[in-house]
Parts: sequence; structure tokens; C-alpha cells
Amino acid sequence: MEEHSQKIDKVKLDNWIKRQYPKFSFKYPKTSSNPEIDYYVKRLMLDSFSKRCSNEELKTKEERTQDQFLQDLPEIIHMMEGFFLAGQQTGLFHNGNISKILDRLKEDCRYIEYLPEQNSGVYGRTRRDKKCIQINSNMKKYSGKRNLTPQEVRRLYLFHELGHILFNIHNNPMIEDFYCTYPDVMYKKGKKEVEPQNPKLLGAGFLMIEELLAQEMGEIFTYFLAGKDRPKYTTIEDRALNLETESNIDFYQVFQKPTINLGRTLRGCGSEENNTNKAILYGMLKRALDHDFVSDLISEYDVALKGKPDAYRDLMNILINMGIVCDKKYASFGHGLIEERYTGNARQALANIQELTDKYVDYRPYPLQGFPQMDFNHPTVRDKQISNETSDRHREQLKNTISMQQERKNRLLKELRKTRGKLFGNRLE
Repeated sequence: MEEHSQKIDKVKLDNWIKRQYPKFSFKYPKTSSNPEIDYYVKRLMLDSFSKRCSNEELKTKEERTQDQFLQDLPEIIHMMEGFFLAGQQTGLFHNGNISKILDRLKEDCRYIEYLPEQNSGVYGRTRRDKKCIQINSNMKKYSGKRNLTPQEVRRLYLFHELGHILFNIHNNPMIEDFYCTYPDVMYKKGKKEVEPQNPKLLGAGFLMIEELLAQEMGEIFTYFLAGKDRPKYTTIEDRALNLETESNIDFYQVFQKPTINLGRTLRGCGSEENNTNKAILYGMLKRALDHDFVSDLISEYDVALKGKPDAYRDLMNILINMGIVCDKKYASFGHGLIEERYTGNARQALANIQELTDKYVDYRPYPLQGFPQMDFNHPTVRDKQISNETSDRHREQLKNTISMQQERKNRLLKELRKTRGKLFGNRLE
């Protein structure tokens, strides 16, 4: 297979498709009218085909003809077409962000393949190490799931994985600067063994947001293309966490309410006139697609913008409590990283999120010029934060702590980087 970065002439690409799949044609001509999308989708088809054919099991033309993935590839490409069509028709994809969306997909979704048989219980998986998305080859057992056909369920979780690539919230380098700004929050003095846990919980909190937004976008697009109404909110019992929650999505139900609660504190997510859950989540999706979600989130909680002295600290605690719920959920199917005695109670964490977010509800529109971006590494910015948010005595204590804990900070950074590989490499998407 040629290197993905090597441009292939469009005519050659079209001729290749005609040779391999003579009956193939685009299902949604409006999508293919955009030359960038047209080229990306066709190149994805070529590279997915070439990657599969490089498998040693497919040595002959007959073996390739009988291969299930190669037979299904046109259908998968039609799903990709539908992804772009739904994005455009729902207003989430537009001229202002489509180039960024394509750049991210070209970087981390260069081909699609089926999951290995040992992972048949997984809906899908994003493999950034392989620059690909893996999807389930057999969704027949999910027939009728939430009024969707097996093919539509596969489409939903392909879209979910594409959402991970587009949002990429948990991988934002600004997270490291943010959690190192408040060592008094991130360190539990007198309990040395607990110290590494909070950075993991903070990362898991950002993961919860990414998972929920990826699922929300996947469901919006899937039901739009299917011409079906989305399920209504119902009470869901999460037996693993021993709690009930109101939700209208699949699998990630317990993530929905805390993410919506956070969304109500963010500008441009809903309004005084329309503060429904649907409006809140749609606003969050637009922010995640149009801007740097993490940078904007942290910058918006600047003291001057929120008008409360503990805004940054409260945001950190919101995310830590979201991390508790997220890790508890993953632990219920064997993917939790944090020992149970450190994470606390999921029910209490949800109550903490509700209490903290209620202080910051903000339905103002997103500022036309965006938010001023904070440089946490710049000494004057850090001094300004401290002087605005603490008493003189506490300010001196915190500045001394920051200075004395530099070595500890570096250790935490190393810990978080290790955690990313474990948490995001082994999770059930």
C-alpha cells in the first residue's frame, strides 16, 4: 500500500474503483460534490482495500472475492458518505470547520478494518497507533436495538469512533498544565499513596466528555440518516453503579447528565429560551468541532469571566468527580484503572457535580472573538491567577508549594502520560 501522504491522481483513483467494484457509485451525490470529501472517501476505500489484501490469508483472487470485509467495503464507504452528509445537514459540519475535520480524519483514520474475532463483544475501537478505526463485523445480535437495524447499529458505532478522532479531548496537552496549577487540589496531604490518583481521575473526567459527545453525535447522525425519531428520555437502571439515571442514548447513559450539567455552565450551549438537553449537547458539539474544546473550557473558567474566586478549583473538582463516575463505569466491565478505595462513591460524585455546576449556569452566547487563551506556563499568568483567587497568606503558601513541588509535578506528568496509554488504549469504546 502506498504511503497515505502520497497523493494519488483522482482519475487513477476513480479507475481503480471501477476495476475493483464496477457497480459502486456514491449513494449521496451531494457529499461527493465537495472535492476534498470525495477524494478522502475514495482514498479511504483504496487504503482499506489494500490493507486488507496485505493480509497473508488472502493470497489468491478467489480468497479476496470471498472475503467478508472486502465484500462489505462499499457499504462501509456509503456509511462514511452518510457521516459527511448528516454532518452538513444537521449544521455541525460547515465551510468553517470542514478542512479541520478532514485534516484530523486524514491523520488518524487512514483505513477501516474489522475487529479481531476475540473482540467480537466490542462495538468499535479507535486505534491511533495504527491510524485506523476497527468496527464489528457481525451486528446481527443487536437486531432491534433501540429501534435500529444491525446495519444502523454498526453505523452508529462507526460514527462514535469518528467522533473520538474529531474531538480528541482527552489528548489535549493543556490538561497537563491545568492540573499542575493547583497542587493543593491534586495532592492529598498526609495520604501519600493517594497522590497519583487524582491526575488519573482528571484524565477520566475529560474522557467522559469525549465519550458522551462522540455518542451524541453518532446518534444524531444515525437517526437522521435512518429517518427515525430518537428514543425519548427514560429512567435507566445502572446495576453496576447501583443508581438510576435519565437518558435517551445507548450504553453511556450515566455519562449524559453530568456532561449536560457541565454544558449548562458553558456559553453558547443552550439559552434562556431554549435550555433543553438537546440544545445543551448540540452547543457542546459545535464548540468541540469549531474550537479547541479543552482550551476553551479552561479559559472560560477564568476568574474574570466566571466572577467567582474558586472557579478553576471548582472546574477541577467537577472533572475529578466526572472521572470517578467514568472509571467506575469502566471498572464494571474490567477496564477501570483506579483502585476502588480511592475513587469514592459514584452516586456522591454525581451529587457533587450537580452542586458545583449549579453555581456556574451561564446561557450567554459564545463570544464572537472567542475566549482569551491562558498560558499556564507563563509566570505572570500564574501569579495573576493566584492573586485573584486567594488571600495573601494563602497566595504565599501556594506559590511556595508550586516552587517546592516541581519535582513532584514532573512525576505526575509522567504518571498521566503512562495513564493515557493504559486508559485510552485498552478502553471499550
